[in-house]
Amino acid sequence: MLEDTIQNQQNQKQDIVSSDSEVSAGASQPNTTPSVKAKAPMLKVLLIVVVVIVLVLGALFLLIKLSERKVPQESKNAASTIPKYPNSDDWKVKDSNVSCLFAFDGCWGAGVVIDFSTADNKQTIDNFYKKELEDLDWEVDEFNHDSELLPLEKPSINCVIGISDNMERGNNWYHISVRCGKDR
Repeated sequence: MLEDTIQNQQNQKQDIVSSDSEVSAGASQPNTTPSVKAKAPMLKVLLIVVVVIVLVLGALFLLIKLSERKVPQESKNAASTIPKYPNSDDWKVKDSNVSCLFAFDGCWGAGVVIDFSTADNKQTIDNFYKKELEDLDWEVDEFNHDSELLPLEKPSINCVIGISDNMERGNNWYHISVRCGKDR
């Protein structure tokens, strides 16, 4: 009987020690998974941030598109009359639309851009276009003339042409810009 009592006391001590270790083990490992209630506000904030970003980008895109000036038909017509440089290796004609959204000092109008390459020097190109375009009633704009740009104008159709080096494309590339209309 005494042995039974001792055995019961030992069993009770083991039960107390094992329950204490379970409690302390549980206390040392906090619950790291957020509850569903904690996730809901974070998802709402994230959703609001995404919606605001999309709205701002959409509004900016729309403003840029609305402020864009398309190439006037007069510029396209004038560009089609410009003779191709006879010694050009490459001749690319493209419309050049302009966005005036951030143009705080005035907005230059859209136009047609012609890029071409040739081994000829700038003076030879200027002389060719000066002669050819003067025969088509274009005149050198002496007021805006400098050594890097040959400006030609045709007041009867309110157009200007600028012939310059195309530094973006490198040596032997030239650039003709044609702008017509009120915003030239």
